[in-house]
Amino acid sequence: MRDTILDRLSRRPEDERLGVLVCSDIWYLNNDELRACPTISIGGPGVNALAAFLVERLPSAFTVKDVLTVQMDTDFVDLIASCWGHGTAPTRSAAEAFIARYLDLFLEKAVLRAV
Repeated sequence: MRDTILDRLSRRPEDERLGVLVCSDIWYLNNDELRACPTISIGGPGVNALAAFLVERLPSAFTVKDVLTVQMDTDFVDLIASCWGHGTAPTRSAAEAFIARYLDLFLEKAVLRAV
């Protein structure tokens, strides 16, 4: 996800000044400054405290029943997404689905907020 985001940002020179921070779920949940940033959580509620926090708070944007879920506000009011599946491969597929379906618009909205 990090490399994909950096690649997409590098395609637009005006957005190259933006970066990506990869951090743990616990660090994120305990840091007010991080919680104010656009966020993509990867990993399911059983292994990721942030995903567990978000599971009842974010609507499902894309789901393959009993396999994977992408949760997010598709109106992009809140720039937070959670990508997870039932296992490693389904979680990777959830992240790939987010990239294919939502990442470009998510980044567009994130860039607008950073200006």
